[in-house]
Amino acid sequence: VLRIFQDHYPERLAQAFLIDPPWLFSSLWSVVQHFVDHDTKQKIQFVNDAPAKRRQRLASFFELSNLEEAVGGDAREPFDSHTYLNTKLGGTEFGLELAEQLAL
Repeated sequence: VLRIFQDHYPERLAQAFLIDPPWLFSSLWSVVQHFVDHDTKQKIQFVNDAPAKRRQRLASFFELSNLEEAVGGDAREPFDSHTYLNTKLGGTEFGLELAEQLAL
């Protein structure tokens, strides 16, 4: 399955962040990573740093104002997937950033 995704859907993943994953994920990853392409492997990040270091690390990829406080961001309102999934402009939701979706 990994080979199919890597061969037929290249570069679909920019980065994947696993924030405070249970130890089981790290254990499984230590086995599975040997079967994953090197470029894909570099895109998987386990984030279990101390709060200050976590904020610094996440700030290099995200606007902290868009991340919930629970994961190290500044947003007090929790993420609502319905806002993202149900927002459409011109019949489609593609191409809209979260801030644009919230404005609709």
